[in-house]
Amino acid sequence: MNQEELQEFKVNLDGIVGEPSFNMPQAKLELARAVLGGLFFLIILIFACSFIPDCFVTERAKKLSENIYQSLVPIVSMILGYYFAKD
Repeated sequence: MNQEELQEFKVNLDGIVGEPSFNMPQAKLELARAVLGGLFFLIILIFACSFIPDCFVTERAKKLSENIYQSLVPIVSMILGYYFAKD
């Protein structure tokens, strides 16, 4: 394509792009609530699994639960900072 053809090519986005039809602060709260709720249930599941007798738990499972516990604080901090920071 030459320059003249490129300059003539324009896209009309007036009918496509516009104002969002949802409440952004409410959507942020709902998303944060869903993610934090999922993490909470993950913690509950891991806590419940800690009562399983040691003969059924492998070293790999112990390492996995330790890694999940260690990664929860940065994930929660990131979510709270991103969704509730001042715009």
